[in-house]
Amino acid sequence: MSRPVYPPNLEERAAARRRAMLPAYGLFIAAGEHFLFLCLVTAIYTSLLVQGQRNTEQTIVGAVLIVFWTLSGLVVLAGGLSLRRLNSYGVARTGCFAAMIPGVTICPVIGLPVGIWALVVACSPDVWACFRDRKR
Repeated sequence: MSRPVYPPNLEERAAARRRAMLPAYGLFIAAGEHFLFLCLVTAIYTSLLVQGQRNTEQTIVGAVLIVFWTLSGLVVLAGGLSLRRLNSYGVARTGCFAAMIPGVTICPVIGLPVGIWALVVACSPDVWACFRDRKR
């Protein structure tokens, strides 16, 4: 499959934006699911800390995991935003991959199928040609 090398006209750009809209919103939903589970994990973890049921190593590991999961959720959110605006192809792809990988996202039930769908749409020639930072 060859990539278009022409700059897309306004109709093609509008069609690509419409095509990328639903997968981008899917990434937003996956990030929202991630942050809901992150709030639940943080609440449980905080209640265990308050009760004194954690030692120092467990406290450090838990805090590092919460920070990591927060950053990975922001990557998925930024990927959805980039796909929606067709700004940065690299950020959009990174967000798609982050949504698909278990362990990076807390609960990839929505993230895996949406990440695959968004990646397929982002890599399609018509959408790829409309990204602002693509290699010319």
